[in-house]
Amino acid sequence: MNDQDWITVGSTLLSLILMVLLALSVRRTRRLMGGEQRLGREVAALREQHRELAASRPDPRALEALRHQLAAAQELSTGQAQQAQRDERLQQDLRRQLSVAQVQRDAAQEEAERLRNRPLPEPPAAPEPPPVLPGTMPPLAAAGASGTAEPMAGQVPAGLDPVPDTEVDAGDQGGLLLRAASVRGARHRRAAVHRKDAFLLRSYDGRFRRPFTLAAVAAGDPAGEWAQIAARRTCLSLADQLGSLAQTVERVVEGDGDEDLLRELLHTVVDGTVESLSHLARSRNAADPSDAATEFIALLSPVGDTDSRRHLVFGVGPCAAIRLRDGEWEVVFTPAPAEASGGAAERSERTVQDTSEALRHGFVETLPGDVLAVCSPAAARLLLDQDAREFLAEQWSDGAPHLAEFLWQMGVHVRGATADRTAVCLWEFGSVAQVRRSGPSRAAQGTY
Repeated sequence: MNDQDWITVGSTLLSLILMVLLALSVRRTRRLMGGEQRLGREVAALREQHRELAASRPDPRALEALRHQLAAAQELSTGQAQQAQRDERLQQDLRRQLSVAQVQRDAAQEEAERLRNRPLPEPPAAPEPPPVLPGTMPPLAAAGASGTAEPMAGQVPAGLDPVPDTEVDAGDQGGLLLRAASVRGARHRRAAVHRKDAFLLRSYDGRFRRPFTLAAVAAGDPAGEWAQIAARRTCLSLADQLGSLAQTVERVVEGDGDEDLLRELLHTVVDGTVESLSHLARSRNAADPSDAATEFIALLSPVGDTDSRRHLVFGVGPCAAIRLRDGEWEVVFTPAPAEASGGAAERSERTVQDTSEALRHGFVETLPGDVLAVCSPAAARLLLDQDAREFLAEQWSDGAPHLAEFLWQMGVHVRGATADRTAVCLWEFGSVAQVRRSGPSRAAQGTY
């Protein structure tokens, strides 16, 4: 029932109540009028008795008593007449209210009838589906009645190392906005195999003299039995090793300029990670070292207001750091060997276990308005794809998307792309004040 129907019901009930009150009042008035007539007859009889007694010279006391009876009867008759007048006025008021209630009821019924008979408004136009890259399947929300979109997740994977199909995270660090996502590839979904990638966001506030943020991405060997847990262990171990060497790392990163010392520190960090992975392989009775083989890329970023931020980046294997500036993507760092054709687009045999030969490091600069992404090999291929790079550059140039939107963008279907994708992206604003001044843009509409 709508509002008009409720108004009609209320008006009808009010009319019924007023009619009942009016009927009761009329009945009472009639009863009072009957009593008034009886009292009139009694008063007339008492007057007649008074005249007869006065003519026959009765006892004065009897005559006085008769006078009192006559006065009481007259007073009672007058009171009932006044009550009847009041009831008559009440009835008039009730009739007026009943008339108003009936008019309101009729008006409500007419309005309800008009609303029931009015044509239905046109349904709002369906929102345009998110853009779909050429040769891709549309997302579920954009699928038509035929349901042509593929389901996102496949069969629940079996094994001793359960991890979610998808992971997302986000953060707000000073003038940086961070988004991170790891998505299981179609090949692993079809095979009911766990995702083999991992990422980590870690804020160092207290160990260093100034806050730093670590963004790490690790990609395990797709065929490795313990690759996923090795990727997670790699990210956690890197974070712990950097934290234990915080002051020395900070001194070198912020301007000591001693390349040999920096290289030695990074080798120490990665050697500790290799030792952790070796312990993992032994604890899982891994017969083949490649079962826990992992490649990674890590980005250590100072937090604070600045016009130009200098990030330390290091890693092993074909992961990549890719920067978006003025609408153009550029690979600014990859640990892959120079002889690996295609750079980040090709998979190298180098893993974290090949520390002495494969570890590389460098520095990357970001300016306000830049986007810097540290990516697994498959995520790097997505950002460098001819069609996807234009689509993502347009989407990300206006600011950091909401977390769910970022997840969808990282999982967009591209023909032939079936591997796991993992990336951590940093939107550079330069200062906290600039983030707040961005107002209603997507970059400021809540980190999560």
